[in-house]
Amino acid sequence: MPDLIVPPLLIGEDFAYDFFASVADAERYLEAWFPSAAPDYRAFDRRGLRLRLVADPPVVETRGLFGLIRTDTSHRSSLRVEAAERHPAGHDEMVDLLRRYLDRLSPPEQHASLALDELLQAAVRRSGYTV
Repeated sequence: MPDLIVPPLLIGEDFAYDFFASVADAERYLEAWFPSAAPDYRAFDRRGLRLRLVADPPVVETRGLFGLIRTDTSHRSSLRVEAAERHPAGHDEMVDLLRRYLDRLSPPEQHASLALDELLQAAVRRSGYTV
């Protein structure tokens, strides 16, 4: 389903979001451990299509020395960005997320009436692309 994904991409959690100009940029930048370390992450394409981040092969965590030392296999994995759905069902969620994100950076009245694409453009202008 990679051809369904339309950049730019928004990926992150807790108001710490990155914007990527392409799937390849996101896959190059993000670490394979990220999805397991940030289980509440949000990821969308330009239209509000929800995305899934997949470590390939899956990251396996192990503990040694009586459970005190944690290691994992993320160094052997790469991250893949996939569509989590066939049709963009996250439009409203992404609009809400972008409005709340922009509210922290500028007065809300500057973007209160903007549509999804305009909100995304404003956020990218404000934060830039992650490379």
